[in-house]
Amino acid sequence: MIVLDDDEQIPDDFVSIALAAYRPDEVAAFWAFRVLGDYFDRAPVAPGEEADHVGPGGMVCSLRLFSDLRFFTKIPARYWMLDDIWFTHFARHSGRRLVKLPVELEFVLEETNQHWGQSGEKIEFYRELQRASPLD
Repeated sequence: MIVLDDDEQIPDDFVSIALAAYRPDEVAAFWAFRVLGDYFDRAPVAPGEEADHVGPGGMVCSLRLFSDLRFFTKIPARYWMLDDIWFTHFARHSGRRLVKLPVELEFVLEETNQHWGQSGEKIEFYRELQRASPLD
């Protein structure tokens, strides 16, 4: 499955790059980081390198990951809009390796992007999941 986000400009060769990088046991994503401490304390990883955190926009993964209904039922309702944090937590605890997709994307409408209003909740949810048992 290939996932795109509405604030990304996708290059013409994105689909072919994503399909070439696809592995059933991995999530390969453009937005891929190593977390150094807290949610916003992170560093980007190189293409093909393992990550601690990925964003679902601009990624390829197995559709089987979503056949586990816990993906849809275990996320607390107040965090439904924080898809990157939940997706990363769920994928990692479902045995998927997270890696950087070898592609560069650009973003549009940065000044109106909804993520600016979610920064406090992102930190809170990230910390909650770090304290939780896998997929509680």
